[in-house]
Amino acid sequence: MHDEATVNYRDMIVNMDLGLRWIRDHFGCVSRPHASWQIDVFGHSRANAEMMADMGFDSMYFAR
Repeated sequence: MHDEATVNYRDMIVNMDLGLRWIRDHFGCVSRPHASWQIDVFGHSRANAEMMADMGFDSMYFAR
């Protein structure tokens, strides 16, 4: 999950790319996550869900 305090789409994408690369490099390609979890207690944006779908996630869970 990218940093939810990031307000720029480019920064969100770069953050996700770095995290997914780290997972791939340390655990292999088969460990790529298929579900995302948004824990932001101040609200959830539709754009974030759309971005996760575009990145290949099957589902998105939100709230605590």
